[in-house]
Amino acid sequence: MTGAIIDDGSRISKEEAQRLGKGGKLVAPKLSGFLLRAFVWLLEDAPWPIRILLRMKLLSDNGFYWLKNLKLGHIVASAFPIHKQIRPAEPFKRTSNDTHSTLGALHAKVKGNRAPTGVNLPPTISCYARAYMEKRVTPMEVADYITNILGDEDKGKALNAFVSFRPAQLREEAEECGKRLKAGSPRSPLEGVPIAVKEELYAEGYQGSCGTALPLGERALPAKEDCAAVAALRNAGALIIGLTHMTEIGIGVTGHNPNHGPCRNPYNLEYGTGGSSAGSGAAVGAGICPAALACDGGGSIRIPAGFCGVYGLKPTWGRIEEGPGPLDLCKSVGHVGPIAAYSEDLAIVYSVMLKGASPDPKRAKLHPLPPEPEPLNPERLILSGAKPMAGKRVGVFWEWLEDAKNPEVVAASKKAISCMEADGAEIVPIAIRKLEEIRLSHAVEIVSSYLDAMGDLYTKNKKVMGLDTRAKLGICVGFTAEHQIQSQRVRTEALEIVNGLFDHVDYIVTPNTSITAPKIHPNLKTGCVDVDRDAQIMKYMLLANLTGIPAVTLPVAYETTTGLPIALHVMAPGWEEEKLLAICLWSDTKFERMPPK
Repeated sequence: MTGAIIDDGSRISKEEAQRLGKGGKLVAPKLSGFLLRAFVWLLEDAPWPIRILLRMKLLSDNGFYWLKNLKLGHIVASAFPIHKQIRPAEPFKRTSNDTHSTLGALHAKVKGNRAPTGVNLPPTISCYARAYMEKRVTPMEVADYITNILGDEDKGKALNAFVSFRPAQLREEAEECGKRLKAGSPRSPLEGVPIAVKEELYAEGYQGSCGTALPLGERALPAKEDCAAVAALRNAGALIIGLTHMTEIGIGVTGHNPNHGPCRNPYNLEYGTGGSSAGSGAAVGAGICPAALACDGGGSIRIPAGFCGVYGLKPTWGRIEEGPGPLDLCKSVGHVGPIAAYSEDLAIVYSVMLKGASPDPKRAKLHPLPPEPEPLNPERLILSGAKPMAGKRVGVFWEWLEDAKNPEVVAASKKAISCMEADGAEIVPIAIRKLEEIRLSHAVEIVSSYLDAMGDLYTKNKKVMGLDTRAKLGICVGFTAEHQIQSQRVRTEALEIVNGLFDHVDYIVTPNTSITAPKIHPNLKTGCVDVDRDAQIMKYMLLANLTGIPAVTLPVAYETTTGLPIALHVMAPGWEEEKLLAICLWSDTKFERMPPK
């Protein structure tokens, strides 16, 4: 049979697949400097008829009134992306013994099992654990080294990956790690391993603000305790080294923040890192730390991971507790997950988070808890990582893949998919319906969450925010309750679409982004609003956020002219993160890695 499979199992023609894979037309000017200031003035301060008409025009031209008027009244709205349970749910217990014994077994199995292809690559978690065990280095020496790097004008300061760094606290915690190692009682293989945390999350002692200048009051004071994900890592012995750069309130995808300046790509400092978890991607990509925590509401783990040449995992929605942090952003599309330099490190850090950061108790009141996860099975993971593609059905929406803007992204993605096929995968042509509705609905969901999280802080203090942030929010305050309900009805449809497709394939594979990392705009004060650029960056991200399915980014190539990384994006059914980790382990030996500059 010919033609691409859609979610109901039927096949469609190539012409219909091309229509479905073609992105919608975006109508918005590219603005910076004076023109951006003028545009924001029109949205915020012009006489009210001008403000209203301009906003209505932009929303109409970009499809949001079309979304509002779709005939979807027969569809039940889904406020959250709930996935069916694969095992009976039981309350999570925040204990350390099971986590640490599992982590030790996992570490023993994966260390050295998948040596990444490349030379002069940064150290892995296994490298740190081995060096500590052999007494070649101490956590205090690591802390001093990181302090020196972050203070170096040509290295850490040039990268601009961290916004909150406390050398005294770092040394104090390194001393405690050293004592446990010296006594022969490390908490886990993560003992003394440096890990960074996105500014969106609370880490005890560190002061974060979600990248904004809004007056957050007590919420922006140094955190009195860790959020659940940070606590899980700290309880396993990880050395928390600071809070990383993020775009303002997480609304940007380039890595620019007018309050902190641009976060720069470790492969080429003239280019951005992607966002919003810019500093987490840059810190790991540069080798400052082997892993970092990040958050993802619209690709914010996977975009910077891909742009910085490392791995990024967005778990199933609700799998890991999100927050708390200074602002409760992205309620229905947000996820917390790891960015790591290597596949084994991604598995190790995720295994700690999996058992130590229980589901958000607020969400548990709204719907059943996710299934109690089994600890990652080291034997199963390594065996599946050796031949994860054998017999697997890999769904590829070829027409959507070929719609990527950068030809090198298309070529690298096709080459990676050919490697999967050579290792036994069956490549299944698929088509995904409703992509335009999904893109628009995600915008409604995420920006509505931002506005809800800020509340009066935004309406009373928006003048202190960056112009690029104000421009985006100034348009989207025109969303109505009808937009919100429609977006949730589209989520219901999107869940049916992905679940239907996963009846026919095991994975869905796309490029990570349509382009490589964009060059940093010369106007650092105002930044640049470029809707088309942002859409190209987020093109393949939004399906996984709106539906809550897990997804992973893996580095596969480098752009010829710039040396910038190119990544592949793999999605799996809800709760099946272990399958994604197995593909990452496989990829380490398939695609050559280059060290950052």
